[in-house]
Amino acid sequence: MSEPELDDISLNHVAFTVTRDILERQRAQIVDFFCGCLDFTETKSSPGNLMMVHKRPDVHRWDFGSTYVVFITKEKPATANPGRGSDHVGISCRSLDQYNLYLDRTKKYLDKYGITANIDIHARAATDKVQTTEPYLHGFYVRPFDAPVAIEIQYLEKADS
Repeated sequence: MSEPELDDISLNHVAFTVTRDILERQRAQIVDFFCGCLDFTETKSSPGNLMMVHKRPDVHRWDFGSTYVVFITKEKPATANPGRGSDHVGISCRSLDQYNLYLDRTKKYLDKYGITANIDIHARAATDKVQTTEPYLHGFYVRPFDAPVAIEIQYLEKADS
């Protein structure tokens, strides 16, 4: 029997545990962030939970390449240290335009909910982006609701882009 090719893997889903109270109080806000900012769509889930799938026509959430997020209610949810250099989930964008769109939507979302301090925009590169072959990482961390969840959105701009 030959070895399988191991070229690609795909992060299929991320599950977060939250209290029932957080999910009940902030369900609309959580849906607004993932669906309004990051192009997810809410889908049917178990009672008391919340599931959102990234929009891809004709792709089941369990298919290779699909991505979904689920919030699971627990009496004693996990705790975390969300933010830069701590617990977070990273999302890569295909283009700088997509990154900028998500950044703009996220800023509007944070303004809408009065939590504008919950974003940490960063960029990492060589000192002179124009004269280097080093890639340039555009990114931001966001804490979009009360749960101990931080999300980093990033785009890696290569020198030849």
